[in-house]
Amino acid sequence: MDAPAQARITQPRCSYKDVPNNSNSKWWFDPALRWNIFHCVGLCGTFFFNGYDGSLFNGLQTIDAWQEFFDHPTGNLLGLMNSSALLPSLISPLFADIIAHRWGRRWAIWTSVAINIVGAIVNSAATSLGMYVAGRVVIGIGISMGLTIGPTLLQEIAHPRYRAQIGSMYTCIYYIASVVSAAVCLGSRGLKGDLSWRLPCYLQLFGPVATLLMTCTMPESPRWLAKNNRTNEAFHILVKYHANGDENDPLARLEYIEIVETLELEETISQSKYTDYLKMENRRRLFILISVAIGTNWVGNGIISYYLSPILKSVGVKSTLDQALINLGLQIWNCKPFVIPV
Repeated sequence: MDAPAQARITQPRCSYKDVPNNSNSKWWFDPALRWNIFHCVGLCGTFFFNGYDGSLFNGLQTIDAWQEFFDHPTGNLLGLMNSSALLPSLISPLFADIIAHRWGRRWAIWTSVAINIVGAIVNSAATSLGMYVAGRVVIGIGISMGLTIGPTLLQEIAHPRYRAQIGSMYTCIYYIASVVSAAVCLGSRGLKGDLSWRLPCYLQLFGPVATLLMTCTMPESPRWLAKNNRTNEAFHILVKYHANGDENDPLARLEYIEIVETLELEETISQSKYTDYLKMENRRRLFILISVAIGTNWVGNGIISYYLSPILKSVGVKSTLDQALINLGLQIWNCKPFVIPV
């Protein structure tokens, strides 16, 4: 059956919960929803990269072999080793956006995964400071690309009745990954030689590999397909994953109509360009966006997030074991307020 004609649908808008749907109220008993949730959890892996890396640099500083290999870096050198993974985020989201618009959301995700895998290997196998920094630069590119597209695709393919829950879970993955990273660094301290710090770095591969395996069968975004005049494909994806193949399902048809209507409205009223930010009526909005972005990252938490070891040394905590334990405790404490509500 072809996609429903938008002009023939005149039903009033209502809550998704009130619309009949050919799916089980318990997603784990429903074959289509099981796949849908599986793909959504895979997309959450794009934030796992960020959470693991965010805690990893702190953890590595508590490993004696890492300190000895890089000759106990401090000051600007330590700052370079850290910021090398953050600076690419100024540019790489633009490339993620180009890929997502031209070839689809999935290819942007898979590109970010491939880049993360390469970066993790280079970083873990580093034989010099330059190679280590280069690996972190590549990882930074992959992470920022994944964070740009992952949440968007997650919301576009998630079943509407689980969209809020799975969206909340996305953020929590960061703190779960941070705990895992801190625990791995603590546990690997007992290994001999460079393996004690290379192992946590190699385990950076877990996130991107798991994401690749969980999303390799993932459908393309119905919204992207509809926007690119592939409306029948968009409709059939909604039917397959949200209604167990029932082409007359009211919820799947409602979703499709809303997507088409929204795209038509955007086409009618919004021919936007990046330069529109510079228009007089948008400058205030641009200023607010920039201020919020700077403010949320310039509140002091970055110092603790990446330089906990030097801070602890400055207050008398010299033992790297104690520093590793404090790092793990801090990540667990950060994790609690986010994971428990979800």
